[in-house]
Amino acid sequence: MKLLQFFLLLTGLLLGQQSAVRAQVVDWAQLARGSDRPLTGGTGSATDLAGNTYAVVSFRDTLRVGTQVLLATAGNGAVVKYDSTGQVQWVQQLRNILLQNGIAVDPANGGIFVLGQSLGGTWGGVPVTVSPTGSFFAKCSAAGTLQWVTALPLLSGAYRNQSPVGLGGALTADGLGNCYVMGNVRGTATLAGTALDSTTTVVLQANAAGAIQWTRIFRTAGITGPTSRTQLQAVALGAKPSGGCVVMGYYSRDLYFSASGPAPVLSPAAAIGSSQDSFIGNLDVAGSLLWAQPAPARTTTSPTGGNIFGIAADAAGNCYATGRFGNGGFGLAKYNAAGVQQWLTASAAAPAGQTSGGIAEDVAVDDAGNITAVVGTTANSPTIAGPLVVGTLVLRSPYNIVRFNGQGQAQWAVADDWQGFITGSTTRFAPYLEPVSLGLDEQGNVYYSANVVAGIDTTAANRRPAIMLGSNTLVGRGLVVARVGVRTNTISGALYLDQNGNGQLDAGDTAFPQTLVVQASQPTLAAVGSLGTDGKYRLYAGPGAYTVAAPVAPTHYVLSQPASGSYAGNFGSFGNADTARHFGYRPLANQADLRATLTPYGAARPGFITRYRLTVENVGTTTVASGTATVTLDGRMAYVSSTPAGSRAGQTVTWDYANLAPFGRREFDVLFSLPTNTTLGTQLATTAAAPLAGDVAPDDNTAGAQQTVTGSFDPNDIEVNYARLSPAQVAARQPLDYTIRFQNMGTDTAFTVVLSDTLDFRKLDVASLQLVAQSHNCLWSLSGTGLLTVRFLNIQLPYRNQDVIRSQGFVRFRVQPRTTLAVGEIIPNHARIYFDYNDPVRTNTATTAVLLPTATLARHTAAAWEAYPNPATDAVTVAAELATAGPVRLELLDALGRPVRRLAFAAPAGPLRQLLDLRGLAPGLYVLRVTPPNGPTTSHQVLHE
Repeated sequence: MKLLQFFLLLTGLLLGQQSAVRAQVVDWAQLARGSDRPLTGGTGSATDLAGNTYAVVSFRDTLRVGTQVLLATAGNGAVVKYDSTGQVQWVQQLRNILLQNGIAVDPANGGIFVLGQSLGGTWGGVPVTVSPTGSFFAKCSAAGTLQWVTALPLLSGAYRNQSPVGLGGALTADGLGNCYVMGNVRGTATLAGTALDSTTTVVLQANAAGAIQWTRIFRTAGITGPTSRTQLQAVALGAKPSGGCVVMGYYSRDLYFSASGPAPVLSPAAAIGSSQDSFIGNLDVAGSLLWAQPAPARTTTSPTGGNIFGIAADAAGNCYATGRFGNGGFGLAKYNAAGVQQWLTASAAAPAGQTSGGIAEDVAVDDAGNITAVVGTTANSPTIAGPLVVGTLVLRSPYNIVRFNGQGQAQWAVADDWQGFITGSTTRFAPYLEPVSLGLDEQGNVYYSANVVAGIDTTAANRRPAIMLGSNTLVGRGLVVARVGVRTNTISGALYLDQNGNGQLDAGDTAFPQTLVVQASQPTLAAVGSLGTDGKYRLYAGPGAYTVAAPVAPTHYVLSQPASGSYAGNFGSFGNADTARHFGYRPLANQADLRATLTPYGAARPGFITRYRLTVENVGTTTVASGTATVTLDGRMAYVSSTPAGSRAGQTVTWDYANLAPFGRREFDVLFSLPTNTTLGTQLATTAAAPLAGDVAPDDNTAGAQQTVTGSFDPNDIEVNYARLSPAQVAARQPLDYTIRFQNMGTDTAFTVVLSDTLDFRKLDVASLQLVAQSHNCLWSLSGTGLLTVRFLNIQLPYRNQDVIRSQGFVRFRVQPRTTLAVGEIIPNHARIYFDYNDPVRTNTATTAVLLPTATLARHTAAAWEAYPNPATDAVTVAAELATAGPVRLELLDALGRPVRRLAFAAPAGPLRQLLDLRGLAPGLYVLRVTPPNGPTTSHQVLHE
C-alpha cells in the first residue's frame, strides 16, 4: 500500500465549537511578492482548460516571481504564467502600461486577451503605442508574445478591481474565441461607427485577430452629469461557452438596448435617487439581446433590486449571478436559457447587530454544472462579527471559496487561515487576503488569485502578513495564485479524550490535547489536506478502497474507538464523504510521569553568551501538585541569568512549579558564558532533572546536553541526537531527535519564521512524529509524503546586532526510524528556514547511518579540524591546525568500515589544507578519519552527493 497522505491536527479546543470550514485541498499557492508597499497587487487572472493561470500584477520598487526579480520604473506591472503545478513559465514586464479589470483566455485559439492603457509603454520590451487616449485591448500568445493591439475610447464604470488611476471596463472571451469589452465612455466618442456618450454603456465583440465585429449599447434617458449617481454603470462581463456573453450593470431609470426599438427593456423598481438596481443582459454571438432581467430583490420585504457582482454561463445557456440579495446578504441565482429564474440560494439572515449577511464577488461554473463563488462574510468591515451561514456551511474567514452543486446547495468551502478576533475584543482583524479572480480547468479544479492587502496586526499598518492556505505559508505583500483540487473524496472525524472510556464521542468529550498524526493509505495517491484546530480532521482520497489507521497513542493512553484500531471504506467516484471516523483515547488511571528535555539555542563559543531551555512536560495522567526542576551547568560555564528567575547554588539553578496538569508544560531558560580562553573542541556537559516521586518511567526525568566548543559557525542549522544506529536500535524503534536552530542575521525584526523540512517517509515513520520542545509558540503541520512545516507567526524576532540572545530560536521534534532499515542505509535530513519574505536559508545536512556495532565509529570525538564542503560532490578539503610537524594519515571509510580512500603524507606545523578526491565513489555517507602527528585519531561523517 502506498502512503496516501498524512494529516496533522493542532488540537485543544472543545469539539462542540464550530470552526471555519476547511473542506478541500489547497494543492499549491504561489506569491508574486513585492515590497511592503500596499500598491503591490493584482488586478485579475484567467485560467485555461489545461490549468495554466495568467495573472496581472502591478508593483512599485521590486517584484519577485519565482526566481526572477523585476526592478521598477514608473507605471510598472507584469503578466505571469503559472502552469497547473504552480511553476512559473514566463514573466513579461510592463513599463508604463496599466492593465485593469480585464484578462481572459482564448479557449479556441490559445493565448490571452487583456484590457488596459499605455502611457507610451512597453510590453516585454516591445513598444505599445496607442492613440489618442492610450486605452486598448490586446492579445498575447500562450508564450507571452504580444500579437496585436486595438485602440479604444477611455473607458470607466467597472465596479470591481479599479486600476490605481481609476480606469475601468471589463473584458471576457467566449468558447469560440471571440473577445468582448464593456464599459462606460468618458465624454463622447465614436467606436466602429457608433456614437457614444456618458449615458451609454458599450459592449463590443472582436474576433481573435482584434477586428471589431459589432458594437451594442445600453442607455438610459434624461441623465445629466457624467459623474451622476443615477447614470448607467457597467459592472462586468461573463463568458458563454457556446458563444456570446452575459453583461451586468446598474441602472436607475428605464433601460434601453440599442437594437430593441423605442421601448425600454427594463424599468427600475426603485424611485430615482441614490438607489440603483442591477440588471443582467444575455447577448448571443451576433449581438442580439436574448433577454434582460433585474437582479433578485434585496430582501423579501423590499422592492429594491439587489447588487450583482459576478456572473457566468454554462454550455447549455444557463446563467448564474451572485452578489448581495435574498436576505440582504450573499445570494446566488440561476436563470435558464430563456431568462427564467430557476432557484435562489441565500445566506441566513444577518444576525442581530450586523448590517450585512455577507456578499459574493465572483462566480464560475464548470461543465458538470458545479458553481464556485467567492463569498465574503462582511461588507469589508472588520467590526462586524461573523460567522456567515450558507446552507450547512459556517464561514468565518472574510473571504471564502465555496462550491455549490447544480441545485445551489453548498458543498464545501476553503479559505485562508484568518486570525479572527482581536484578543479580548469583539473587533475582528481586518481581511488580509482578498480574492480577485476565479478560474477552472477542464477537471473542475479551482484556481484563484488574491491580493495580500494588510498585516494581521491592526496596530502596525506595515506588518508583513503571513498567509496560510492549508500546508502552504506565504509571507509578504503581493498577488497570491492558488489551486484548490476538487477531484477528491473526504474522510473526516474527530480525535477526542474519552474520559469515561465508553468508546463513544459524547457531548462533553473534549479534543485530544496533544498533536497526533492521522494516516490514511490506498493504492493510489490523492491530494494533500489542510489542518484544523478543533480536534477534527479531514483526509482526502481518490476512488477505491482505503484504510485510516489510528494515530500512535501516547504513553499511558489506550485507543477506545474504534475497537479494530482502524477504519476501512471504499469510494466509487469523486465528491463523496465518509464522516464520523472518530478516534477516542482513554487515559490509564494514576500514571505519574514527567519528561525533561534540555535544548541549546545555539553553539557554545568562547566569550559569548549561550542559552539553554529546559522543558518539563507532564506526559502522565495525574496532575503534579508541586515539583522542582534543576539545570547543572558544566564547570567551565559562567552563570549569567535565568528565566523565570531561579535560585542558584554553585553551578546548579533550581526552579519550583505547581499544578502541572496532564499535557501541561513548564519552560525554564538559563544563560551562561564561556571564558575567552576556552579551547576550541572542548567537550561541555550540562545536565537537567525534574524528579517526581512515584514516576512510572523515571529514566526521562533527567536530560543532558553535550556540546563542543566551536569558533565561527552558521547559527541556522539542524542536528540529530544519533549519528549512527545499530540494527538492534532500529528494531527497538529508537527515536531520532532533530533540533532545527535559527537566528535572525538580518538588519530588521523578523515577524514570521517558517521552517520547512521534508522527512524521508521511506526511512522514517512520520506517523510517530512528536513535537518535543520549541523556543516560541508555533503551529506545525505534516502533509504529503512527509513535509513538515513549522510556523512561528508574529514571533517578532529581533536581529542579531540588536539582541544576540533574543534573536535565536529553535524547534525540536522526535520521529522513529522504520524497522525495515538495513545496515549501511543513511537517513539524511536538512531544512529550509524562511525569515519573512526573504529567500530560504538552507541548513546543513544531519545524517544518521545504520551501522554494525563493530564498524569504525566506536570513537567519534570532535577534534580541532573540519572537512568542507559537507555534503560534498567531487572532493572534500581537510582543514586543521597542526601543533607539530610529522606524518598525517587520512582515511575514508564506507558505512561498513571498509577503507575506500587512503592518503599519507608529511606536513609542517601550522595550517593544513589537504584535498581528498571523492570522484568515482557512490553517493552516500562516509567516515573520514584523521590521524595528526601527535594523535589521537578522530573522525567526522561526510555526505557524498
